[in-house]
Amino acid sequence: MWERMTHKIKKVAKETLGESRGFRPRGKESWWWDDSVQSKVRIKRDCFKDWSRCKNAETWDKYKIARKRG
Repeated sequence: MWERMTHKIKKVAKETLGESRGFRPRGKESWWWDDSVQSKVRIKRDCFKDWSRCKNAETWDKYKIARKRG
């Protein structure tokens, strides 16, 4: 009885929520970066997010400049 109930609960949860592939994030060893490197990476990441939200020439140019600086 418990096995059938467990199977049905898992089935409904899978249909409702979906199933992930189970990948975990890659280990990025950024702990040793100094403040200047971290700030450049943060600026580049923010520029990329801005370009992803609003894909126009202005945001793309800002991202290219940030990418070249970093």
